[in-house]
Amino acid sequence: MRCIKTMDEVVELKLRELLAAWASMIADWHAWEEEEDLAVFTSIQEAVNLHRQYDYANFFMERVPSQNTSHGTIHSIIDGISAFVSAGITAYPSATRRACSCVHVLLHVPRFSVETQAIKQSIAVAFAVAAFSRFKDIQESSGLWKPLLLAISSCYISYPENIEQVLEKEQDKGFTIWACALADISTSSSEPGLSSESEIKLAGKVSQV
Repeated sequence: MRCIKTMDEVVELKLRELLAAWASMIADWHAWEEEEDLAVFTSIQEAVNLHRQYDYANFFMERVPSQNTSHGTIHSIIDGISAFVSAGITAYPSATRRACSCVHVLLHVPRFSVETQAIKQSIAVAFAVAAFSRFKDIQESSGLWKPLLLAISSCYISYPENIEQVLEKEQDKGFTIWACALADISTSSSEPGLSSESEIKLAGKVSQV
């Protein structure tokens, strides 16, 4: 994927078909070994870059039969990738951080059309549920607060009403809990405060919504 320069190469190397099969495989990932997982997360970034630059047909969003089930489940490449990322959010700490870094990329880099907004909304809700569930589990261990809160922020920017409903459904006053925690790390001068320009900008966008 890194070497692709033209759409003709995408067709010649059958990357559309390869990505569909690969996304179907990682959608039901159970290995969760750091070395193998790192390769998958790296490939996700490359796949999104490929889609952004050369996927003029928008096959990233095209629904195809799953390779892993006898029930003929239909999903898109981004559905399969997002299923892996959602599971990664609730895995071991370094997988959680990598998965959270993929959330913003998957929601805001791909070219979602009017017809594919339902896909974007579905994965945003799945990401928010996974991130908030993980956040509730590790409240005594603040090291993972920041990536989880920012992942939810990325979802909230896209669908504020839906994500607010999701958080309220997950826990009583869940939206308030998330908003207060985000405000806390936004104003904190020590860890786990926001450290990069992109993180500060993301938190700022949430406050404007």
